[in-house]
Amino acid sequence: MEIFQFEEIKYLSLAVLILIIAGLFIYNRNALEKKLQKLGSYKHLLEQINPQSKLLKRSRQALILFSLLFAVIALANPQLGSKKETVRRESIDLLLAIDISTSMLAQDLTPNRLERAKKLGVELVEKLKGNRIGLLFFAGNSYVQMPLTTDYSAFRTFLQAAKPELASTQGTELKPLIDLADQTFMKENQTSRVLLILSDGEVHDEDALTAAEQIAADGTRIYTIGFGSEKGAYIPVKRNGRTDFKRDQEGNFVQSKINLPFLSDLAKKGNGQLFPYSGDRSLAQTIADKLNELEKSEMEQRIYTDYYSYFQYFLALAIGMLGIEFLLRNKLSKD
Repeated sequence: MEIFQFEEIKYLSLAVLILIIAGLFIYNRNALEKKLQKLGSYKHLLEQINPQSKLLKRSRQALILFSLLFAVIALANPQLGSKKETVRRESIDLLLAIDISTSMLAQDLTPNRLERAKKLGVELVEKLKGNRIGLLFFAGNSYVQMPLTTDYSAFRTFLQAAKPELASTQGTELKPLIDLADQTFMKENQTSRVLLILSDGEVHDEDALTAAEQIAADGTRIYTIGFGSEKGAYIPVKRNGRTDFKRDQEGNFVQSKINLPFLSDLAKKGNGQLFPYSGDRSLAQTIADKLNELEKSEMEQRIYTDYYSYFQYFLALAIGMLGIEFLLRNKLSKD
């Protein structure tokens, strides 16, 4: 079975321009029709003089649109994978757990804690390619957003979608997260297992500390990355279409602060380490270096290594249609 892909899928977004051009063609055509109708009997006289003019113009426009479409496809370079190989590589299994509770919207980090966590997650994926990485979201509940995979492009897409609205209940519950991670890991693979939690740690859950000890005894390490400041910040919320801040039952603003002691205890119980986030660009590399020190195991992976490109066929179609359009244009000008 062959695998189809676009090598440069970003260029497919240019198809929007083709729709805009098509819309302009239709708009101009309708405007011309309205003007001709005002001429009354002269309209029929013009059509009798050159009855093929309308058909030729529409054919030219269709050729232009199709040539642009094929040019966009050529830029994206459609490919078919024709050679499947089984490769062996050393790997760890890493579950990245992103806190999507509303406290992660606090703006003591710019633009907020959650966006910084997502940015760091993307940087980590880039530096840990070759390992299997999965994605968990958690707040008041936890769920698997993406199982362990080497499809890093899809992983980044799911990671960027993280937002508090995805959580059915708010709060920060870490014991269910640790239990879910334990169930998600493929323990039959004798490889290092790491749960990396990105959170402000705004909770002190003794059950989570006990769960961390248990999962560590089973061979899984827990590392934590703390987002936020000890000074804290208010949590923005939307009310009646306007920006306000989260309030307690007495109407006072709720100030969210990072809980580094808890995140540190959680990492220690999980036989791992705490990394406070400070905005340092080298943090992703520091974490990646630390994880790469862990013992790895060989993993089999089937990949398509030989892709054949088909852009030249679509480019030839685009050029051919432009050539035909040029001939039709000359015919119109002579008529």
